[in-house]
Amino acid sequence: MAKKKKNEKKTYKELRAERLEKRAEDEAIEFARKVDVAKITPEYAKDLCQKQTQYFNHRLNYPIKEREKAVSFFSLNLKEFENQLVPAIAADLKISEFEAFLTEVAPVHYEFKCMNKNVRDWTRTRNHLPIMDRLIFKSTRFREVWQPIGATCVINSSRSPFAAAMIPAINLLAAGCTGTIKNPSHFERTNQIIEKIIGPVFKENCLKFTVGDESVDTAIAEAGFAKVYYTGPAEKRNAITAAAGKVGASVTMQLNGNNPVIVDHTADLRHAGKRIMWGKCIQGGRLRTAPSCVFAHESLYKPLINRMWEYVKSTYGDHPIDSPNCPKLFNKEEFRLALDIIDNVGSNDKLLFGGKYDAETLAVEPTCILVGSNNSPLLKKENVGPIILVLAYQDLREAVDTIFKRGSSPAMYLFTTNLKGNNYYCTEQLSFGSCCINDVLVQAMNRRTAHGGVAQSGSGMISGPFGLQSFGFYKTVATADRKKESFNYRYLPYPENWVGIGNSFKGMK
Repeated sequence: MAKKKKNEKKTYKELRAERLEKRAEDEAIEFARKVDVAKITPEYAKDLCQKQTQYFNHRLNYPIKEREKAVSFFSLNLKEFENQLVPAIAADLKISEFEAFLTEVAPVHYEFKCMNKNVRDWTRTRNHLPIMDRLIFKSTRFREVWQPIGATCVINSSRSPFAAAMIPAINLLAAGCTGTIKNPSHFERTNQIIEKIIGPVFKENCLKFTVGDESVDTAIAEAGFAKVYYTGPAEKRNAITAAAGKVGASVTMQLNGNNPVIVDHTADLRHAGKRIMWGKCIQGGRLRTAPSCVFAHESLYKPLINRMWEYVKSTYGDHPIDSPNCPKLFNKEEFRLALDIIDNVGSNDKLLFGGKYDAETLAVEPTCILVGSNNSPLLKKENVGPIILVLAYQDLREAVDTIFKRGSSPAMYLFTTNLKGNNYYCTEQLSFGSCCINDVLVQAMNRRTAHGGVAQSGSGMISGPFGLQSFGFYKTVATADRKKESFNYRYLPYPENWVGIGNSFKGMK
């Protein structure tokens, strides 16, 4: 074959292959490049709070164009580093890259999409007609103006290294606030990529990404920020609230908890068992809204367990612990919490399948435990890992009362075909952040609907317009005519026949 001459032009395919090869080399170099991620301390938190408060007072990021610009730059930088981000999350959490994208990256992309499209409408000035009767306030006009809270901090101590920190970061930027983000230090790979995404785009007096242990959470909360957004274990609720209360900061909390699943006697078991086990096994069972305990009617709890085992067997094989896809926990603390449930099965409880684990790889088999009574200690433990508890009930009201006494949960799930009866009864009687009927985790994927925490599971909502309301509010502005009086009889001497005037107030619209 004759050699090509030096002056002969390369074909399009050859040029494209060279560009792809050069791009792969550049990405490998960038992925290997280490960056310095700031480690937060109580002193550094106070310094950041002062700088960001001063920057916020200048109103540089207050105009809607600046907010849209910040969210847009943030989104573009995320897309640039997505090829590095997904493998980093997968390595930190010991999950597949598809699970990493589905549970961590995809919700953030959708949040960006919603904000870019709707932030102008969600924070626009709203004009209103007079609230009172026009005869009373006929010359006064009312409007609502968007007001960001100020310098904020996002404290992420949860098991989510990316979505739990980035979604509130998007919300605070769109609202017009400045912010400090604190992520757990043990997510080393993910933290490196997040710093590459945020560091080049934002100055530290606008948005700063830091890492730290849980020991500094309370110190950050009392650093002087106007808003504290906390995601993490429920045990630290009182400490964070007290620390934020010292400086008068408002608090939004998204706390971990055990999420109940009710399977009534009309449920379709063909999909119920499969969907429940999928929701408990994805990302190793560490999702905040993952199902934890199944309350199944006594007439079908055995077939339901068989369906659950069929899914585990078809997915992980007869010996799930030997499967390369067996769920793994990312640190020894999570592994200890999982073993605390498996190794403490009581005499009234029964291990139905699973229960094996590997201390070296921190792998835990998908496990199902039949709980003997409502007072079992297993129901009070934090359920971490691919472990599902099953409790049989006779009367639906009995199951609802048991769940109600346990307090509010981040999510609740119901499997039924009686959509007009048990659906309304369960959703109205129980307290939860969000709910899904005949499926799991789906409600958290819609960024336009409200989901968050209530009572024991937290306070406030996240995502979309509800996330914006965590970092801002509408203030009312009333404009009166400088010459015309709204109503003259407000001045002394007051009219003697005031009853007729009072009736006009009663009929106000």
